[in-house]
Amino acid sequence: WIYDRWRLLLGSVGLAVILMTLTVRGGLMPLSIRNQLGMRRYGRRVQRVKPQLESLKKRYANNPQKLREETMKLYKEHGIGFPTGCLMMLLQIPIFFALFSSLRVEYTLRGAEFLWIKDLSGPDRLVDLPFTIPLLVLDISSINLLPLLMVVLSIWHTKSMPKPTDEQSAQQMKMMKWMPILFAVILYNYTAALSLYMVMSSAIALIESKIVKRRDA
Repeated sequence: WIYDRWRLLLGSVGLAVILMTLTVRGGLMPLSIRNQLGMRRYGRRVQRVKPQLESLKKRYANNPQKLREETMKLYKEHGIGFPTGCLMMLLQIPIFFALFSSLRVEYTLRGAEFLWIKDLSGPDRLVDLPFTIPLLVLDISSINLLPLLMVVLSIWHTKSMPKPTDEQSAQQMKMMKWMPILFAVILYNYTAALSLYMVMSSAIALIESKIVKRRDA
């Protein structure tokens, strides 16, 4: 729809994909920023009650159920809720799979060129290899830049986030670290249009993190 409406202005399906990304992520940005600020506040609150939490762990070392009850009681007294670090990831997964399904059959992408990409409906194929590297879940016959770039941007974004201050947040952070690699494996030989969306989305996430740092300060 974006490409059909502004074809003369955009002149490229690739630019239409970028504009679509800005629209989707722009709509999610206020919620994402609010969520990240909430996570930072959560971390500071947990840090303040850490001495009391350590005391509870020693007192109820042999009673895990009692420890959980007392921990929840302590959190409630200090207004500490459940960490929501994975909220934005959960919101974006349905969008990702919707695009995963729709871009596979989108006829506008067939043979469409953008930058070095000869066909947006296939892998971006920056460099074709003279051989194929068989791996467990995919065969690599070319160097596809966009999935690799997405991993670099995602790891950069993860490193810019504050270190978790409690076990639950640490577990969420560990899960989020593996997500970019999983997406890269899924996207490596898939349509370059979806990889372009993910790269732009990762770049916007970095901008969001800078806005969050300023507001949090």
